Amino acid sequence: MSIRGGPAAARRWAARVRSTVGVRASSTSGQSRVLQAPRFNFKDIRARPEVYIDSIRERRMAPRIREYVPKILELYERRIEIEKRKNTEFLDRKDLHQAMDALRKSTADKQAVAGQRAELAGALSAVKKRLQTLEDDLRAVEVELEDLVEDVPNILSPTAPRNDEPRPIRILNPPTAETSSERPPAVRPGQKSHLEIGLERGLVDVETASRISGSKCYYLLNEAVQLELALVQYGLAVAARHGYRMMMPPSIVRTEIVRACGFRPRDGDSERQIYDVTADVDEGLSLAATAEIPMAGWGANKVFREQDAPIKWVGVSRSYRAEAGSRGSGAKGLYRVHEFTKVEMFAFAWPGAGEGAPDALSAGLHEEMREIQEEIIGGLGLCARVMEMPASDLGASAYKKYDIEAWMPGRTVGDVGGSWGEVTSTSNCLDFQARRMNTRVRAADGASLEFAHTLNGTAMAVPRVIAALLENGYDEATGRVAVPAVLQPYMGCASF
Repeated sequence: MSIRGGPAAARRWAARVRSTVGVRASSTSGQSRVLQAPRFNFKDIRARPEVYIDSIRERRMAPRIREYVPKILELYERRIEIEKRKNTEFLDRKDLHQAMDALRKSTADKQAVAGQRAELAGALSAVKKRLQTLEDDLRAVEVELEDLVEDVPNILSPTAPRNDEPRPIRILNPPTAETSSERPPAVRPGQKSHLEIGLERGLVDVETASRISGSKCYYLLNEAVQLELALVQYGLAVAARHGYRMMMPPSIVRTEIVRACGFRPRDGDSERQIYDVTADVDEGLSLAATAEIPMAGWGANKVFREQDAPIKWVGVSRSYRAEAGSRGSGAKGLYRVHEFTKVEMFAFAWPGAGEGAPDALSAGLHEEMREIQEEIIGGLGLCARVMEMPASDLGASAYKKYDIEAWMPGRTVGDVGGSWGEVTSTSNCLDFQARRMNTRVRAADGASLEFAHTLNGTAMAVPRVIAALLENGYDEATGRVAVPAVLQPYMGCASF
């Protein structure tokens, strides 16, 4: 099989790919890669390609990505073939070196020995050239393999709905015993949106922000600032009670970390989703769209101990999203913005090395994260629905995902008044991110070294929760907003 026109062409192509996507490359601008080469699970793709094709199809990814799977299998077989040939050449080279050493010690006729040495030298030179060609071919194959597999998503949980509809689990704080996900709370006449309430009460200024920073930006003012800080403290406190240690991660991260987490700088329509903060593509710095990214990066190139797992963090940071293409009335105000504060839970789990479901040992931790989210949102008194999300809603790294959507009576989607709005999500990514981050866990007996499972979950998406609290807690008669009891110790008041 010729690799895109032979070894020379392959080398040129590989160099081009490395310079554009950063695969196993070092920056020419002074910032070298921090991640080792990813350890993709080619053996699993080879063993059950239909599982990966199903994941691509059910996530509604571009049809061309399905075609990557057979290409990956073809290239993987090619890599195995090249490695076998390399091993053969290495053995031949070893035999030739041994023969050359024997000639050096030989007491035979010098002229005859010289002829044999010249013959062996020629054979060694030929082996060296063949090995160089094989190395070039192998490098080209590996670069192409990695370039293709980067777009292949994680496998899917068998329970993830395949019909594009989330599976309802429960309702938090239902207004009536009969309330279900199909019957949301009623919207009272004259219901105001959080933006209207915020503008009237002097809690938010979007007009000035649009001039200073652009659309989808905002100033929080007066009690809204206290409310944000209270929500952060509350989210941290609940997570800490469940054994999560606190972290304040950086918001500027290397782009290679962003990609290793499964995020892409641009979506399928080539619209920007992640902010780049350096003009030089080799420099590769981005603004984190969520604390999940730098928190996952905290485990890069590390080996944890099984007895220390799970390692659980809760982090607070500013998050930045380009939100390209987000339009419509449902995205107004604080619901979909470019910059916001977020509290995030993240965990590294021991995956185990035995048989059974892929998430046999990390599933319990995933359920714990969801229960913490329910405690946080439920404690705020918000009516919300908990759902297992369909495959089509999962990001590339997620194996299984839960969302909680709060009822927002003032949020208008299309012509419909009142809407559910996502305020938390939690995902189990299995070893998808860890294989790209080189994050591993050593068994307690030291017998095995496995890639960790990584899990993430929102503890507090501040602007959206503020929106929900304003719309649900506003009293038209008094013009005041009720403060949930769990926030009153941080706010120092019952309303404002």
